[in-house]
Amino acid sequence: MKQVACALVLAAVAAGALAQAPQRIRGTITAVDSSVLSVKSRDGKDLRLELAPDLGVSTAKAAALAELQGKYVGVTAREKDGRLVAVEVHAIPPQVPSGHMKWDLEPGSSMTNANLDAIDRVTAVKEDR
Repeated sequence: MKQVACALVLAAVAAGALAQAPQRIRGTITAVDSSVLSVKSRDGKDLRLELAPDLGVSTAKAAALAELQGKYVGVTAREKDGRLVAVEVHAIPPQVPSGHMKWDLEPGSSMTNANLDAIDRVTAVKEDR
């Protein structure tokens, strides 16, 4: 869960801190010094990100699926036996574009953003990673 929280924070930081097209950075926050965030990226690079004065930060927390009903969500999934299996579900801001796209959580993962109007059925799947 810590890695997910860092990824969400870094996505917000990258979007606000870089005065160019938003970038997603996954890694571990190693230090915060005044307006600079130091990050060890997933590929081992040491990055220093200048934080904008009006930066917004998001964090992740555990929630029951029922709490997300009626919310705008992003579902990270992987394919297993021809079906998409959810790995993570996040409440996300409505400005995030809806749709289905490749994602960088792990090789072969995807993200689907949409309104969660109803929960039909939840099936737990035990997987070997």
